[in-house]
Amino acid sequence: LNLQSIMLQMEGGFFILLLITGGCALLWLSYKDHERSKTLKDFFATVTHEMKTPIASLRLQAESLEEDIRGIKHKKLLKRLINDTKRIESQIEKALYLASISRSESLYFEKTNLLEEISKIRIEGLKIKTKIQNNLFIKSDKRALESIFRNLFENAHTHGDASSIDISSNVQENQVKLTIDDNGKGFTGNYANLGKAFVRQGANSGSGIGLYLVLNLIHKMDGEVYFKKGKNGFQAEIILPVWKEI
Repeated sequence: LNLQSIMLQMEGGFFILLLITGGCALLWLSYKDHERSKTLKDFFATVTHEMKTPIASLRLQAESLEEDIRGIKHKKLLKRLINDTKRIESQIEKALYLASISRSESLYFEKTNLLEEISKIRIEGLKIKTKIQNNLFIKSDKRALESIFRNLFENAHTHGDASSIDISSNVQENQVKLTIDDNGKGFTGNYANLGKAFVRQGANSGSGIGLYLVLNLIHKMDGEVYFKKGKNGFQAEIILPVWKEI
């Protein structure tokens, strides 16, 4: 009986040792994977940051040449070059912001006048019309809020060929629902894939970083976003918390 008891204790101890060893191995592998992921993110952020200066310089030189050159053909080529560099600059800004929020999960929440923040955003070739009350304040991170609307507007203009956007608001208890409708060509792909980074919706679509940022930033601000088929083009419905005085 004593021998059996000793054997059972040894087997139990061996089993527990295996569990502890396996747990430690999983923790170590998880730690190494986290470190590898952090290194890749830092490398990505550094390379992206280094690209900003030469691309900005290229755009400025192209704009300078556009003013001096008179030929229509060359002007068209330079205009295309300028638009391409602007698009690359926009993608770099998105990538840098994505890297920064990946390293730090916290946002700075403050009382924000919704209409004022939206009115600051300008997209060339896009008319933004708002039906939002002037004294509507929400709880948000201002930089994140700007990134949300800028990405939605650029997406509508660049990929949806929209020339106009209508934004309306509806306050419901402690939340505000924003409906953003554009007059573009809409979206014909799978709506379930919108907001997934690096999932291309078509041959001429973007990287998906813009809507991925929109989705993640809104969730970080305790909000919700839904992408839908609009009346004429594409529609985004955003729900955000209203600022409550303490």
